[in-house]
Amino acid sequence: MDWATNDLTKIITLTSLPYSEEAVGKPADPARVLAVMNVLNGTNFTSDDVEVIVEDNNYKIIAKEGGNFTGELEIISEAVTFDQVYPVVNLGNVYLASDIYNNWKKDPTGSTLIIAAALMEFSGDRNRFSAFYSQAIMQAFMQGGILDINIDDQLNGTFYLSGSVPNIFNDSNVTFKFHVILDHRKYLNYNNEKPKNMAQIKVTLNETYTGNNLNDIRYAVWQTI
Repeated sequence: MDWATNDLTKIITLTSLPYSEEAVGKPADPARVLAVMNVLNGTNFTSDDVEVIVEDNNYKIIAKEGGNFTGELEIISEAVTFDQVYPVVNLGNVYLASDIYNNWKKDPTGSTLIIAAALMEFSGDRNRFSAFYSQAIMQAFMQGGILDINIDDQLNGTFYLSGSVPNIFNDSNVTFKFHVILDHRKYLNYNNEKPKNMAQIKVTLNETYTGNNLNDIRYAVWQTI
């Protein structure tokens, strides 16, 4: 990737990284710290480019001498908000099993966690940073967080979540928008049978992945199997 600058302080702009053993290990692993920062900032730095120094729960990222980058910066362990963890809120098409959707329609309160878990998979797929804090996100729900799901007759929906976890998530909220496509199949069909566990499924598509048509690619795969 070509940058307009080689100054780390201008490339790495999100410098809050709340400490979580789930995210960076215990003790913190410099390689995992760098991996999380890459996801958070949309960068692709390697250990050849920078050195990560762990100082308690804070970190320094320093450009290596003779490399392509310059400068250094400090990453602070401080709580973030849900909108930082989930910058992409328009989820596009989400594919739900008919049973999950129908059970939710019959009993929205009793089935909220089940359909929320399915929606969280899609929100996490669009927002990779959240994967490093999945346990903390669940903790926020279990400690008084709010989940609210609404789906209209045209299958357009919103998914609201709020909550907090000390030192990881400030009290905050986020609302996702999505459109449901119901999947009536009991299982995926591959070679006219149910795939075995961990089976590799080969799919040939006419579309070319461009980085901007991910939803179209998902739908094409879904139709194929």
